[in-house]
Amino acid sequence: WEKLGIDMQVEKVREYKTFGDLLVGREMTEAHREMANSLLDSLHRQLLQDIAEARGLTPEAVQKLIDGPTMTPADFQQAGLIDGTQYFDEVLESLKADGETKPKTVSMSTYRRVKPGVVGLKPEAKIALIYGMGGIVTGKSDWSATGDNMGSDTIVSAINEAAEDDSISAIVFRINSPGGSPLASDQIWHAVVRAKSKKPVIVSMSGAAASGGYYIAAGATHIVAQPATLTGSIGIVFSHANIEGLLGKLGIRTETVSRGAYARLLSPANSWSEEERQQVQRLMHDLYGTFTQKVAQGRNMEVSDVDAVGRGRVWTGAQAKEIGLVDELGGLTTALRVAKEHIELSANAAVELIFFPKPKGLVTTLLERLGMRTRASLPPPLRQVAHQLLLLAREGSGKPLFTMPYVLQID
Repeated sequence: WEKLGIDMQVEKVREYKTFGDLLVGREMTEAHREMANSLLDSLHRQLLQDIAEARGLTPEAVQKLIDGPTMTPADFQQAGLIDGTQYFDEVLESLKADGETKPKTVSMSTYRRVKPGVVGLKPEAKIALIYGMGGIVTGKSDWSATGDNMGSDTIVSAINEAAEDDSISAIVFRINSPGGSPLASDQIWHAVVRAKSKKPVIVSMSGAAASGGYYIAAGATHIVAQPATLTGSIGIVFSHANIEGLLGKLGIRTETVSRGAYARLLSPANSWSEEERQQVQRLMHDLYGTFTQKVAQGRNMEVSDVDAVGRGRVWTGAQAKEIGLVDELGGLTTALRVAKEHIELSANAAVELIFFPKPKGLVTTLLERLGMRTRASLPPPLRQVAHQLLLLAREGSGKPLFTMPYVLQID
């Protein structure tokens, strides 16, 4: 920023909300390092335990394999990590029934056309499945070269439609989001709470339900997370850049005239005075108070207890269950089982899933995908950074964000 002549200013609530540190820091803070190590410890423990359980090994044996030399397929088989090596046609051949000359396969298009009744399934209830994916923004959901955006108008409409439909007995809200706009998050949270007053709303967390992604989940009847789901990050970050120096390097001079003591607070040619910074902090602490109160309300916790596990910190789903931020560990199947329990059905009862938002037509989907291809394709690491920056830009300069503090990538 200094080389560009930009004065980058960041405020955050609280110490673990490290997204702003990525903009202005030169090294990890102690809080950032503590959180990162805690996440890695939890994820690594899950990796060892899950592989060991699945393959009949001990966690110590799995760790030894991880720390050992690179492995060939033969090494994997000898270590017990795989059962063998085959080409795909050989796998199909091994699956054919006695007397068959070749294995029978069913295409997805054929499988999709099979009616539940044909195979003896008679749905006992309808359950709405609502997908909320990507950064949370106001307006409609869309997608771009950097990923999905979860639009509050789209999700609120889907939740309201499912809640008002008397044929639908429960709602499963599947979330995968690093967070985003406080306003959009609050609108979705309100829709969840209203829907919960009419029928059970079960949240199923996918890869991440962090910051705003957790905010929209907090009001649900029941929350299910994967053990490795990035969860929480109850906190706020606010960034503002004074680009007057950069404009000067380009030979562009700026002047500002204004009315009002804080009219220049978000001006791109203004660095905060101490009094202006206090006003930003006042807004952020108010938003943080709203965040913690709504989590406390949804989770039946004290606000002080929410603050203790909040403070911008990210947890894994396994850790989040221990501290009360989620109710149960599992995936979408677990969430559907919980939904059945809430409407007094057995775990094996057949239900019909009604998807929201409603699937788009073929022409609309093709046009969107063609439009997508006209945009630049970025390498995955740059795409993650660009998505966060575009999320900031989408919400407008100088707006606080409920967003996950950083991206955790495991290679």
